[in-house]
Formats: sequence, structure tokens, C-alpha cells
Amino acid sequence: MWLLAICCPAKFIRIAQAMGMSNADKPQDFITMLAKLQADCGEGDSNASYYIGS
Repeated sequence: MWLLAICCPAKFIRIAQAMGMSNADKPQDFITMLAKLQADCGEGDSNASYYIGS
């Protein structure tokens, strides 16, 4: 999460807005919307090891 605070926070806010959170006002809203997107696509319980084959 520290990366969101120092690396282009305005861009993460804008991405969250583009993903449907019109009232996004902090970089962490991007993570919220990313989790929502994963859940909406049925991938909420998946993790990287699933794709790597471990």
C-alpha cells in the first residue's frame, strides 16, 4: 500500500473513478475497485499461485 501513497496518487484515484467509483478521493480506492472487479469476474478467491501452477 505504501506504493500508492508515493507513486502518482492522483493517477490511482483517477483509475478508481474510471472503474466506477465516482466519489474516489484516495489512492486506496483503486485497491477497493480492483477487488470488486475480481469478485465481479468470479476471480475473488484466486491468487497468483493458481496461475503459476504451484
